[in-house]
Amino acid sequence: MKKKYLFLGIMVFLLMLTVGCSMNKEAISTSEFVEIATSKGYETIDITDRYVDYDQVKEATKISEEGFDIEFYVLNSTSDAKEMYEKNKKILDDNKDGMSTDTTVTSGNYVTYDLKTTDNYIHLCQVDNTMLYVNVESGYQNKTNELIDELGY
Repeated sequence: MKKKYLFLGIMVFLLMLTVGCSMNKEAISTSEFVEIATSKGYETIDITDRYVDYDQVKEATKISEEGFDIEFYVLNSTSDAKEMYEKNKKILDDNKDGMSTDTTVTSGNYVTYDLKTTDNYIHLCQVDNTMLYVNVESGYQNKTNELIDELGY
């Protein structure tokens, strides 16, 4: 009888672990990004015109604040967003130094990459056909993480 309950307990645990490991994030729209950023006191700028030569980018918005580089992209497809994420991640990986630490998390419909350098905190998150790019001075990391959490990225 104990073996039956132990087996059942293990199966429930594994099921919960499997469900937890394939969590999805909800992609937001540009208007939701602007609304959340504005509610936190940030000014946003539409930078879509910078990407007119890139057919994959539908919309691009940036938070304009000293010490911050936070950009939100809506792309034509999930594969376009994945490609943009991978290109940015490769550039960051190629330029990091021995003092840098990085973490990648892939689950469900998203992938995140965090890079901490001596001077900067960088966060990439691709969810469905969107991508968030964050590059801030290290002193702004906690403040930035609050925004990232609020955005769901």
